[in-house]
Amino acid sequence: MYRITERVNLPFRVIANNQGTGYLMYTNFQVKSVFGAKMFALGVVIKILVPKQTAKTSFQATSGRAKYNAAIDCIVWK
Repeated sequence: MYRITERVNLPFRVIANNQGTGYLMYTNFQVKSVFGAKMFALGVVIKILVPKQTAKTSFQATSGRAKYNAAIDCIVWK
C-alpha cells in the first residue's frame, strides 16, 4: 500500500489488462520498475484483490511466485 501526498515518484507501475465473458474474467498484470538498470528491489509483495464470489483461480507467474489466498480474497505475488 502506498500513501502519497504530493509529487512522489512510485517505485513500481502496475499495468492491468482485463477481459471478461459471462462469468469468467481474464486479467493480465504487468509490474514495471522505475528504478535504473543497476538498481533492484528485495522483498516485493503485490496483493491482487479478487471478488469475494471467486470460486476458482488459475494463474501463471513468469517470475517470482503467486498463490491464491481465499482467506483475504486475493492473489499474493512475491
